[in-house]
Amino acid sequence: MDNKELKKINSEPTPQIVLDSDLSKEKIEKIINLGHETNCLDFKEKFDFCSKSSLKKSKIDLLCDIISMANGDGGYIIIGVNEDKSTGKFKMVDVDEDNIKKITQENIQSWLEKYAIKTVDFILKVNEINKKSIIAIFVNGSLLPVPFRVDGQYKESNGNEITKFRSGEIFVRHGSKSERANYADIINFMEKVREDERKKGAPIIGRHREMISRLDSIIHLLGGTVTYTKELDLLHSSEEDTENKLIQILSQKNDYLIRRLIFKEFTSLNNFLKEQSKIKDYETLLENLNRIYEKFLIRIILIWMVALEYKAYELAEPFAERLFKLYIDLDRSSPNQFSPKINSIWFQSRIIYSIYCCGAIGIHLNRPKYVELLLNKENSFKTNRKNSSSCFRHILTMLARANQLKNNSLCFNSFEFIKTSEYWLYYFNGEEELKDYLAQFDFLQCANTLVKQVLRNGEIDDIEECYPSFGAFFKKRIVPIVEKIILTYNKGEWLPESSKSNIVEVINLLDSYANKQFGFYGPWHFGDWDSKIISDFLQPD
Repeated sequence: MDNKELKKINSEPTPQIVLDSDLSKEKIEKIINLGHETNCLDFKEKFDFCSKSSLKKSKIDLLCDIISMANGDGGYIIIGVNEDKSTGKFKMVDVDEDNIKKITQENIQSWLEKYAIKTVDFILKVNEINKKSIIAIFVNGSLLPVPFRVDGQYKESNGNEITKFRSGEIFVRHGSKSERANYADIINFMEKVREDERKKGAPIIGRHREMISRLDSIIHLLGGTVTYTKELDLLHSSEEDTENKLIQILSQKNDYLIRRLIFKEFTSLNNFLKEQSKIKDYETLLENLNRIYEKFLIRIILIWMVALEYKAYELAEPFAERLFKLYIDLDRSSPNQFSPKINSIWFQSRIIYSIYCCGAIGIHLNRPKYVELLLNKENSFKTNRKNSSSCFRHILTMLARANQLKNNSLCFNSFEFIKTSEYWLYYFNGEEELKDYLAQFDFLQCANTLVKQVLRNGEIDDIEECYPSFGAFFKKRIVPIVEKIILTYNKGEWLPESSKSNIVEVINLLDSYANKQFGFYGPWHFGDWDSKIISDFLQPD
């Protein structure tokens, strides 16, 4: 081959991979046929998840590659591809069935929750190509870097302990390798944030503070020092600015600081309410409350979202405590402290709508431990209704009496309240997905109430302690949470640990209850489950 031919080959452009999350057979074949690895493409011959000696090494190696890709533009990891060292070409090899059963979306997600500080978005699919099983994983790129939560250590067959990565370290792709981030990578992270700000199209002057905040959060994650924010200022900060402030706060790892900041935000709201109680003009009062009180409750959900995204229980727990304390304190106020038209139910109902959104986020992010903080909250004040021990049931009853319950469903009221925020509509990918998760949270809190009755009394003796607001929606919306309950009932994840017979009874009772309330004129129909998992589970043994 002469120099001209060599120059021509070297000048030809390298085939580019379109990062479109397509995991079809055709796309995977095209990727394999490219014949080379890049920073967004990694071929793996196999992982051994079946042998005890290799399990941890395989897990850590795979997670390192996934997180490294997330810290770039994302990419594909193809398992079941071998490189022929003599020719440099890649060919498909079969992934055995035992490993396919181990390398699943659920298992990887569970491992990532342990090892990664931030949520990593990915999808996995098993394809059969030319009679060979191939596992394809697509990883979405993350705007902010994803550090490791804990050390990645394993032992080799000779007993030597290997540390692949350390807690707090950030790995990226350098060509076909996953390696620790260097100075150039830090600059790239900052450039990504700057580019993201430019794409938003806002005037640069008006975005300086927000951009600096987001860059500061990167410096925190990379081990730098930035003075922490002293307050969140929810009402005067953008959602993005508030989110980045919270990330800074978490990086301090100071529980006292976290609790203090949450306390200050709720105190500022209480001071605002005291000032509003002096206003006599109803229209002015209502305008102020809509502008400040409702905005505060929608914005404060950001604290919960960040806590769950970063698995910061130390942030989620005091947040839930303060939110329910506000609920109780407002009931203790004089019923007509503000206006006959704006009483404690008006204030409390909006807190419950915010809690429903928090529950929806918890289910969306698959955080049962955190959602539990929102359940089992009883009224600490007297009520003249037997079935009003639950704060959810109490508000629903009061709203119904005041003829303020849309479609006889607390889910609908919560939806109407939350959908006023473009931020949360975008977070949930639109109105339909928001409805899905609100309905699922409602079913979960009803199921939780009934399971607690069984464990406390040995039977369900008061089904009206809850109310099936979820029945106002089509049944398919709650199928995912029912399946989660069924698949984990003996582990006590989404509901208190109970027997299969108890869970079957609870599901059937709620199904019948929803049919009674909404089946005649609504979308609910008893027993019509569009899920094999649910139908099989409910079959008599």
